[in-house]
Amino acid sequence: MDRFHEILRMEQIVTDSKETRILDNAKLNLFEGEVAGLVGVNYSGKTTLTGAVTGLFPCTAGKIIYLENPIRITSIEQARKLGIYYIQPVSSLIAGLTVAENILLTPEKNKGILTRRKHTNQKARELLDALGVDISEEAAVETLSHYNRIVVEVCKALLNDARIIIMDNVVSALSQHSLGRFQKLLELLRARNTGILLVEARIKKLTPFCDRLFILREGRTVGVLKREEFDDGKIVSLMIGYALSDDEEAAAEAESPATQKLLELRKVRYRDTLKNISFAIYRNEILGVLNVNKHSGKAIEQLLLGIAQPDGGSILIEGASVRLDGPHDALARGIAVVPEDDLLLPDFSLGDNIVLSAAKTTSRGVLLNMSELRYLKDELISQYMGQDELLNGELIPDGWLYQKKMSFCRALAASPKLMVLSNPTQRIDFLSRQVIFEDILSLKKQRITALVISTSVNELMDVCDRIVVVQNGQVLDTFVVCDEQLEKIRMKYGSYLKDL
Repeated sequence: MDRFHEILRMEQIVTDSKETRILDNAKLNLFEGEVAGLVGVNYSGKTTLTGAVTGLFPCTAGKIIYLENPIRITSIEQARKLGIYYIQPVSSLIAGLTVAENILLTPEKNKGILTRRKHTNQKARELLDALGVDISEEAAVETLSHYNRIVVEVCKALLNDARIIIMDNVVSALSQHSLGRFQKLLELLRARNTGILLVEARIKKLTPFCDRLFILREGRTVGVLKREEFDDGKIVSLMIGYALSDDEEAAAEAESPATQKLLELRKVRYRDTLKNISFAIYRNEILGVLNVNKHSGKAIEQLLLGIAQPDGGSILIEGASVRLDGPHDALARGIAVVPEDDLLLPDFSLGDNIVLSAAKTTSRGVLLNMSELRYLKDELISQYMGQDELLNGELIPDGWLYQKKMSFCRALAASPKLMVLSNPTQRIDFLSRQVIFEDILSLKKQRITALVISTSVNELMDVCDRIVVVQNGQVLDTFVVCDEQLEKIRMKYGSYLKDL
């Protein structure tokens, strides 16, 4: 890319959120007319790194050089004024307006809503023609395909003299039919010397479009590859931190232990996310769901929380088909969920947050009195959160680790048969994750069964007895976690990422 001018350089980028370090020594640079890619497994820090220049997540430390000038970007408005435009898969267009009205209705160029329809339509037509797109400027946005909505977003960016356009998980949402048109769109943007950054988790979707590829792992940039260096195995190895062997033979699907099934999903379908998914959880085991593409695990969490209903198939508890009508119904049936987003109540004290799940019913179906609640609260705080002055004062402590422990204690307060934990160490500092692992392992001593849903294979191997692999809404494999299987599981995980 030496023939182009460098328009962006990011070095030694650090981003903290409360006590959690999300990025540590990340870097990225971009040339005008270049299409660069940013890839990493889920929660590796991709969106956070781009957020340092889009204003979504201002960085804590590091150096950002834009058009040869050092800058610090703290808002989306500032980024757009500088010519840095961010496009997400969820459209920011206003459904009730036309294509032309959406393109020109920008605070950067207008003081209010445009009323001169003829001028609006003419300017929009010029931009659409420049991109070679046959869309009517008077079409309603809600009638457009996903690809055409992306084109309208690009037109908005060009109207605002964008020098850099960042597209986050846009490519993977495009249909096969749209990919060829998307390639032509990128070529037109190249011709305008616009720098493009494509952010994805799926390498097969990303590499055909990119001149260079930046690989993130656990908040660090661990590799920068030129197009001639692209190799799926090499990229995945950098993403996960270990080399893939030539022999990626699948670990044999292990037989489940001969114990009683506590919960079973049998041919469950949910929207386009789960497709006839089936697996069982046995009493007093810790089962992991390796959620390769993230969305399947979120759907399982919602179904077991009772806030969504399957479109088909059955959820069985101890062999009986059930319908979970909300979180209270799930709790009454012995299922307590620790969601990825902890859903704590800021107006409640620490103790009230913890015993909230137990305040309604117990396993015997009777109300707990205040003395029982106080004893339960004190016992859980002592066992899982310590007895320092802050906690004794009933204040809700800051920090993701404390909040996750609080959510964990709240689930325990319901005396569940099954605890479901979704991405339990998300946002938790790397050094503190072992604390969460120990809490999960403590469930077996209390004869509580656990289902751990995670995008991290290493996390699941640390705490689980078995791992069920779910990708694109289907179960691909089941593994028993033992020393003999660990390397096979790691190798197989790499192959899953290659197939995304």
